[in-house]
Amino acid sequence: NFTDIEILRDAQGAPTLHLHGVALALSESLGVQAWSLSLTHTATHAAAVALRLVNNLDAHYKGKA
Repeated sequence: NFTDIEILRDAQGAPTLHLHGVALALSESLGVQAWSLSLTHTATHAAAVALRLVNNLDAHYKGKA
């Protein structure tokens, strides 16, 4: 559900990702510790990159996180 995902701005104006409901539960089940978000746009195009930051990549790649 796209309403479970919000992009808000922090005190410095940087975009931040806020998850709710199923999106939050899935993120937590994958061991995500934080998200890094970058947004850009022109008059005709927009792009976003979201990086998930996890504490233990070895466990993730072995299917444990």
